[in-house]
Amino acid sequence: MKKYELLIVLLLVIIVGILGILLVDRLTPPSQNDLITQYYATASATLDSPHHIRKALDAGEVDFVLVDVRTEQEYIEEHIVGAVNIDASLPKETIISKYLELEKAHPDKQIIIYCYSSACLTGRKIGNMLAQNNIFVKEMSVGWNEWRYDFNSWNYPNEWESLDASRYVVSGAEPGEIPPLEDTVVPPCRIDGEFGC
Repeated sequence: MKKYELLIVLLLVIIVGILGILLVDRLTPPSQNDLITQYYATASATLDSPHHIRKALDAGEVDFVLVDVRTEQEYIEEHIVGAVNIDASLPKETIISKYLELEKAHPDKQIIIYCYSSACLTGRKIGNMLAQNNIFVKEMSVGWNEWRYDFNSWNYPNEWESLDASRYVVSGAEPGEIPPLEDTVVPPCRIDGEFGC
């Protein structure tokens, strides 16, 4: 066998070996630890805490745009103060256009969506559709119902007496503004730093 032919055979063996390794790696199911790692990475990348949002509203340090994906009627009836409405029942092209406008108007802010409840899939479906169109949003880990009607469940017990859910809710077609805290002292978060709320 000539050197040239030997070199070709050697290259083919290497290529087939690499392809075999890649194929075996793809066919090997992820371990439980791999799945746990993927889950937490995904949850951290896609969800935002209502506690973080509430604290930012209190401090006037809003580094996000909150979007209510419920119907326009429901939004007008009541919504989280500061939220804008992009009704999920609008045509897909209109929804994409509105989110692109939000990104352009607020380039340094994260867009965070919320729906009816933490179990509602509408927000996740909107988030998925937007991601497929290179628009990346996060989702608040509770929905409207938990925010409005189960306020204490996602706030710390030491905050229950000093906070009232109605302070963070507004009616009408406009986002609204949060009223000043006045003499109310909001207790500090129990966990500060990187792993806080």
